[in-house]
Amino acid sequence: MTTENNTTLEHSPPPLEKEVIEGRKRELSGWQYWVVAGIALAASLFHLYTAAFGLLSAMYQRGVHWMFMGSLIFLIYPVSKSRPKNKIDIWDWVLAALMAGGCLNILLNWDAIAMREGMPIASDIYIGTMMIILVIEAGRRSMGWPLPIVAIIATIYALFGPYFPGVLAHGGFPLEELAPFQYLRTDGIFGVPLGVSASFIFLFVLFGAILSVTGAGQFFIDLSLALTGRSQGGPGKAAVVASGLMGTVSGSSVANAVTTGAFTIPLMKKSGYTPNFA
Repeated sequence: MTTENNTTLEHSPPPLEKEVIEGRKRELSGWQYWVVAGIALAASLFHLYTAAFGLLSAMYQRGVHWMFMGSLIFLIYPVSKSRPKNKIDIWDWVLAALMAGGCLNILLNWDAIAMREGMPIASDIYIGTMMIILVIEAGRRSMGWPLPIVAIIATIYALFGPYFPGVLAHGGFPLEELAPFQYLRTDGIFGVPLGVSASFIFLFVLFGAILSVTGAGQFFIDLSLALTGRSQGGPGKAAVVASGLMGTVSGSSVANAVTTGAFTIPLMKKSGYTPNFA
């Protein structure tokens, strides 16, 4: 018995990255829960509507999408792990409002913004700078430091190019040019990655979540375990079969990881697979 317990302890997998990320999220109740749920529901209805009746133009589609998603990040993820998880801090309400305001500025004033392309006014620079900071902070809260650090380094390199040595040096981009470029074009914040998220990924994840909540996702997992669970390497085979079954419905690797992966990856790790391999 002692040997078995020691073996179990030795081979216990480290905490899952998904569990770490989930642990950062707030667990709300009362009116704050319903506010966040209402925003999420509005985002879902918007994407279902545009999927059924046609996407909006790029900046409108991406602007509405990021208005919802960016605001939700500040309402769901606290500024640090030490903050209470059962309520939203006042500054997070402010940051969510600023994020929504930055997107609304585009949605409400896009015709005027397009007419002055290349000639930004003061508000374009100020709001653009604010949005860059908010996006970096949103990335830090939801995904950790790696991507924000890359973004910060890239921004510093753009601003201070003349001060870099040798072949790294360039003419530099003043903040008056960089902020509007990142904020008001489809090359920066509202670029291709956000466009893919606004047009495709959100719907795949939404449908995957619906499958999970309705029990269809669990049915795929149970069927896979029944087919492969008793064979050697069963959890790995179950992961492949479950992903294949889910893929026939969702067509999305992202939705696959969100639904079946949430169960099969921990199962493989508990069975002795290395975390990276799982």
